[in-house]
Amino acid sequence: MLCAAADPTSKTNANLQKILKRYPAADANKDGILTLPEAKAFQKLRREREANRPVLKPTQTDIAYGTHARHKLDLWLYGTRLPHAAAHLHPRRRLSRWGQKQLSAAGKLD
Repeated sequence: MLCAAADPTSKTNANLQKILKRYPAADANKDGILTLPEAKAFQKLRREREANRPVLKPTQTDIAYGTHARHKLDLWLYGTRLPHAAAHLHPRRRLSRWGQKQLSAAGKLD
């Protein structure tokens, strides 16, 4: 007699349905149904890719923007070293024109 409790699939499991919707590439055999072994293999592949991703080092570190000891930031500049270049301070923020002028005056963007 076969066991009724087989591996969960995207047809029977809401979490696997969400994973399949967000990551269609997780369905290895492209049959439209994500099985637990396929999901685990996809998760392992993503973790390996994340672990092997190069670490980007900031262009400038510990730039003071205030008088408090913890008022410091790391700065990642994109490609060019011109003062009008966009700067990466936070995933959703860019350096303002005032900040660019301050860094340029301090010799950080030269």
